[in-house]
Amino acid sequence: MRVQATSSAGAGAGAASTAAATFPGEMRRACEAVQLASKLCVATQLVLQSNEKVSKQDDSPVTIADFAAQAVVSYWLQQEFPGIALVAEESAECLRDGAEGAALLWRVTDLVNQVLADAPGGGGSGPLSSAVVADLVDRGASQGGRTGAHWILDPIDGTKGFINGRQYAIALALMVEGEVVGGVLGCPNMPWDAVPRGATSIPTAAPGVIFAAYKGCGTVVAPMDAAAPLEVGRFVRTHAATSGAEATYMESWGDSIVADHGRTAQLAAALGVQAPPVRIDSMAGAYTRSLFSST
Repeated sequence: MRVQATSSAGAGAGAASTAAATFPGEMRRACEAVQLASKLCVATQLVLQSNEKVSKQDDSPVTIADFAAQAVVSYWLQQEFPGIALVAEESAECLRDGAEGAALLWRVTDLVNQVLADAPGGGGSGPLSSAVVADLVDRGASQGGRTGAHWILDPIDGTKGFINGRQYAIALALMVEGEVVGGVLGCPNMPWDAVPRGATSIPTAAPGVIFAAYKGCGTVVAPMDAAAPLEVGRFVRTHAATSGAEATYMESWGDSIVADHGRTAQLAAALGVQAPPVRIDSMAGAYTRSLFSST
C-alpha cells in the first residue's frame, strides 16, 4: 500500500486540480464511499421519525442513518482495500437484539441496498442480507493501533445538525503506521456557492460539498455530486488574517453540549474580531471558511 503520495505542484493554486494524478487510490475510493454515505443521509434526513432512534451510552441520539452510513462505507472500502481495518463509531449489538433490533436492522439493510444498487458498478453480486449488513457495521470494531493501516470513520458527525436539518458531516480518515495521512469530509447540506461574509449561519443547500486531503497533496474541495472529486475539484488555499477585523470564527449552536458562547465572545473581543460568529454543527466548520466570499 502506498503510504505517501508525490507532492502536488498545483497545491494551493485554487484552480481546477490534477490531484487524481498524485493522490493514492485509497483516497479515490474514500471519496466514493463518503459520497455514497452522503446520498444515503440526504435521502433519509427528512423522513426520520423520533421513534426511529436509539441512544448511545452518552445519551446522544443516533438514527438508522448512522448504522446504514457506516455499513455502506464499510462495504465500499472493503471491496477494494480488504486489508485496511476499520475503526468506526457504531456497533451492531442493538441491531441483533430481539424483534425491535431486527426491525431496525431491516430498515438499515433496505437503505444500504438502495444506495448500493445505484452506486458505480452496482451493488456487486446483489442485495446484501441483514446478517451481512450487521457484520459490515461490526467491521468498525477494530481497535486501531500504531502498526498497519486503518480507516477511521464517524458516519454522522453532528447528529443534532442532522436531525434539525442543519450542517453535519461524514468524516473518514486514513491512518498508516500510527499517522493520519489522509482524510475525506462530506458535508451533504453545505452550499457550493460562496457564503456571504457576515452570514451568521450556513444555509442548507444542494448538492453539498466534499473535501479530500492527503499528506503532500494539499486539500481539494468539490461539489458532492462530482463524478470524480479529485479530478474536478479545486485546491483549498489558506489566507493569513493580519487583524481581527479580517477574521471570521465558527461556534456551535446553542443546543450543543460544547457551546460556550460567552467564552468565545470574550476570546473574539480580545482578538479584535468584529464579524459575528457563524453557527455551525460538527466538523463541517473546519473547512467552511474556504467557502466564504471575500467581499
